[in-house]
Order: sequence, then C-alpha cells, then structure tokens
Amino acid sequence: MNKFLLLIGLTLSLNVFGSDFCSNPYKAVCENSPLSSIATYNKNLKEIRAQVSKLEKEDKFKKDSNNILPTVLLVEKMIEEKFPASTGFFKDGQVINQYKQSLIHAINNSDMSSNFKVLLTKKIEGVKFYTFAEYLTLKKAPTSSKSASAKLCGEDGLFINAFAESVTNTSDYIVICPGFVLKNSATNVREDIFTTSFFTIVHELSHHIDHSIDFGNNYRNFQKCIKENFELNKNPIFCKLQPNSNYCLTKSGAKMRELISDAWAYKAMALYMKANQFSIDESMTMYKKNVNFLCKSGSGITHQSAEFRVSTQVKYNADLNYQFSCNYDQTNLKECSF
Repeated sequence: MNKFLLLIGLTLSLNVFGSDFCSNPYKAVCENSPLSSIATYNKNLKEIRAQVSKLEKEDKFKKDSNNILPTVLLVEKMIEEKFPASTGFFKDGQVINQYKQSLIHAINNSDMSSNFKVLLTKKIEGVKFYTFAEYLTLKKAPTSSKSASAKLCGEDGLFINAFAESVTNTSDYIVICPGFVLKNSATNVREDIFTTSFFTIVHELSHHIDHSIDFGNNYRNFQKCIKENFELNKNPIFCKLQPNSNYCLTKSGAKMRELISDAWAYKAMALYMKANQFSIDESMTMYKKNVNFLCKSGSGITHQSAEFRVSTQVKYNADLNYQFSCNYDQTNLKECSF
C-alpha cells in the first residue's frame, strides 16, 4: 500500500450532508452548499485579467490573436508570483507520481484481467505533465485564439481545465491550464490542493487508458451496462437537454471515453478515501470539493449532463456507493464500474 495514501493529513473541513446526500447527490453538492472555491476563483480571475488589461493600457503588453503564447506566459507568471504553492504543486514530480499511484491502485483493485492491468499501469507510468505554455512551446501546438488549444484552456489560459493528449508512438501527456491552478489556489495546504484537484487530474490520466482501438474490447461489459441501464430506456438525466435527439447515444467514442474516465476517477477517489480512513462526512466533503465546478457546466457534445456526472454516477459506481454508505440497489449495475 502506498504510504502517502495512508499518511496524508486529513485537513478537509467537515460538512455533514447525511441522508440528503444519498437521496440526491446533485442537490446536496450543487444547491445546498456554497461553491466557495468557485467564488474565490472568480475573484482571482477578475484580478488577473484586470492586471493584464492595465499592462495593455500602459502599452507594456499587447495581446495577439494570432499568438496566445505571450499572454499565457504572462498569466502563468502572475499566478506563480501570487500563488507559488499551487503553481509549484502541479510541477512536483512526487505529487504527480501520487496521482498516478492512486489510479494504478484503482487498476490493481479492479476486475480487469492481470495482463490488462499490466498494460494499463505501464501506460499511466509513462504519462508526462506540462503547463499550458510548455505544451504550446514544446509540442508546437497552434497558438491562434481560434485554435483547438485556445478552446481547451481559453485565449488567456484561464479556463478551469486540464486535458489529455497523445502523440502516436511518441508520448502521452496531461496539460494543466493556468485557470485550473488558479481554481486550486484558495489554499496553501498541499494536502488540500491534492484532494480538491484529485478527480480532474485522475480523470485526465484515465483518458490514456479509456475506450480506444487498443482497449475497446476490455470495456465491453461496461459499455453494455451503460447502454442497458441508461441509454435504451432514455434515462431523463442521462439524455438531459436533448431527449429526442442522438445526444444520449454512447456509440459516439468521445462520450464513452468520458464515461470510462469518470468511472476510473471515481473508483480511485473512493479507494483513496478508504485508504485514508475517511469518515462518511469527510468523504462527502472531498467529493463536493472535487465536482462542484461541474455544477454550472452544461451538457456538451462529449459529456453527459452535470446532474448525471455529479449524481447518477454515484449511484452506479460501486466503490463510491460503498464509501458513502448510500445502499443503492446495484443489482443491475455491477458492470457499470470496474
């Protein structure tokens, strides 16, 4: 057992959701509790953008819609100067390894075959982490304000996001947007930064082992479970916003990739809570802090609704169900987690 998982300080503040959480996790997370981390992020976001605008007015800096890299470098420098703890945290090799080990622990405790576990572990161990500026520079990514890169992190990099990419036969990597660092700058306590960023980082790591040409058959049972329990019966939350369209169909590879990555991240989170002997209240608090940024998100081309990701997945994920002692009936959901 990884010692870090057992010894990390339990600095989470208690927030008792009780039975209200199990009856409706989405309501407990998104409606019954203030999103303090988002409020802090919005305040810091406004300040950072005001600083950039001030430099523009003083002719000390000029944005270029054809090249967002200078703006991203400036924003990353501002965040690093104001919040060195959170900036340095996501560059720390030991911390990155702890995220990887948390996912590997979930892999080893899954029902996947031994050979598949070895393959998945090798993939995760090889993933590299980059800042957004490093990604734009080292990978020679397009730097236009209309590029795919800008859409993922924002023209100034301040979206709350991280994303996974692969270069065929070369490398797998995770890119941390400056906005994600800013969102996790509300505390200087390293354990808090680790626990509040856990879901996003492990979710992105999981994209390197999700549904693809190499791994598709190994997720056959998972896909079947999702299809039979949520897709075929047009589950209103699963198909939210566009119930009469193809929105809820998971035969889109992108949608299934997101569902698989969520499942791995939730499993890893639940096992992390268990390893640290979190109480139910501590577990629910960690969960809330990790997924509250989803509350205001809409449903996109690749993701299911926020309500499904925050609420319903708790009900079918066996590890979270156990950790929260929610006692949902999972008779038909055994294959919907790993």
